[in-house]
Amino acid sequence: MIELPGDDNGLPTFWDPVSRRAASILPSGCDLELHVTDADTGKVVSKYQLPPNAGVPFISFAPANRDRMALFCETGVIVVNPTTGKTVRSFDPENWE
Repeated sequence: MIELPGDDNGLPTFWDPVSRRAASILPSGCDLELHVTDADTGKVVSKYQLPPNAGVPFISFAPANRDRMALFCETGVIVVNPTTGKTVRSFDPENWE
């Protein structure tokens, strides 16, 4: 059994059986932070600070690429590398034409 950060904070955790990683949403001051944990080692492999006003995202791991996950937020979609915690790309629907 893996112990995840924030198991008792009421915020969601998302599991990917292919990469065996979990993405947990945690409070970080007034904002939210995403922690990606590797189930095999039990270690947090990356952290990602969610943008202000993004809300609590729905997270989808990419089935064909271990190094991509999409965060569906109130403010748009953010593609993040779960290994590094860096933004790959973001989409803001207010700027779509």
